[in-house]
Amino acid sequence: MGMLSLSCHCGDVRFDVPDNPGHITQCNCSLCVALGWRCVYFDRSDVTRLTDAAREQRYIRTNIDKPCLAVHRCARCGIATHWENLLEAETRMGFNANLIAGLDQTAIPVRLCDGASW
Repeated sequence: MGMLSLSCHCGDVRFDVPDNPGHITQCNCSLCVALGWRCVYFDRSDVTRLTDAAREQRYIRTNIDKPCLAVHRCARCGIATHWENLLEAETRMGFNANLIAGLDQTAIPVRLCDGASW
């Protein structure tokens, strides 16, 4: 499995992620639309963090008053880079596909997600 580099605009938040996301998710929920988010998913164990998490800020999204998702952004340039599920059993992370250098998004199937209906 090859790896690709993901970076915020200024480079303070960086990861190496697998080069085979399988699909891109285009969600219409209010958060994804506001962020211009196109999401790819990887297991936490397949991702390498290259920078200190202290360089990030988190927004905690709730579902029925229960924290469910932490959306991370760079504390310096403000670009949202990834999210982590706050549910114990979930090891999947979501990354902003638009930030992955060398990812050919035209070659990856896009799945539409109706998150606005949740």
